Amino acid sequence: MKTFIRSVTLFLLVLAGSFAQSISLYDIEVLQEKSSILHCELQELSDMLSMSESFLQYESEYKLDLLSADVQGSSLELMFSELAQSQIILLGDNHTNPDSQTQSLELMSRLRSLRQPIQLIIEWIDVSYQRVVNQYLMGGLELSEVREKIDYQKLWGFDWDSYSRVLEYAKENSIPVHLVENLKKSQSLTVRDDLIEKKVLELIKAHSDQSVLVIYGTYHVLGENHLLERFLNHDLRTTAVISQAEDAYWSHLQTSLNLDHSSVLSLGENRYYWHASSPLEQLEKERQYYLFLMGMDEDETFCY
Repeated sequence: MKTFIRSVTLFLLVLAGSFAQSISLYDIEVLQEKSSILHCELQELSDMLSMSESFLQYESEYKLDLLSADVQGSSLELMFSELAQSQIILLGDNHTNPDSQTQSLELMSRLRSLRQPIQLIIEWIDVSYQRVVNQYLMGGLELSEVREKIDYQKLWGFDWDSYSRVLEYAKENSIPVHLVENLKKSQSLTVRDDLIEKKVLELIKAHSDQSVLVIYGTYHVLGENHLLERFLNHDLRTTAVISQAEDAYWSHLQTSLNLDHSSVLSLGENRYYWHASSPLEQLEKERQYYLFLMGMDEDETFCY
């Protein structure tokens, strides 16, 4: 498996250095074949981890929504022009990929350059620690103290160095941070969306001149009765940005034959695909995380 991983990494590095990011149909076929192997590996690991039926249903609703996507080429300029006019921005977070948190920082930075004030809602800190977050934002705590006080490793456990950058950016730029998630007890995904919806509506009412940015797991964003649909039903100007829409990515890449041109796509009205790392790289990072959870070595292989 290490040989496979290294070959994928080398292949992507070669492509990254290529002129104008052009790619051939043969190269795309090779990448898709590697992607299929990773999907097989992830399915095996998912089965071992015994994902809940409710989670799998939620995931399927997300993927079903994407089947009807009207995939068109776009650009960061067009996307941010729309985001700057949105009351609500939904950014799908990929928990196992630090590039996703980097993308959160870029999105906030670009909105700031457009002088678009925001209220921020994040998923990864329990709502009971709102006072701790407020203390940090006002300069009363160091980041290391925050980590200890919010029981981060137990309640969230993903890469602290990556996630804490979002909190640090909020402090440096005076962005209010709001918590709604109850990580201390198991709640249905529907109930969790109820809480997000309620908080967003409160913030929209209290700060009508600002946008609300919701950074949450990507499966919360699209799907029947998921967040985008809920806010559009309130007639609120809402735009969703996701980085996990693999079929849309491959479909457009086969037409454009250009990696750069497939990094930002319109998926229809109110929704965009924007990735900081390719679908293949995202799958590999997810696989590595699952292996880490299970105490398994990277050399473990399940599919050939």
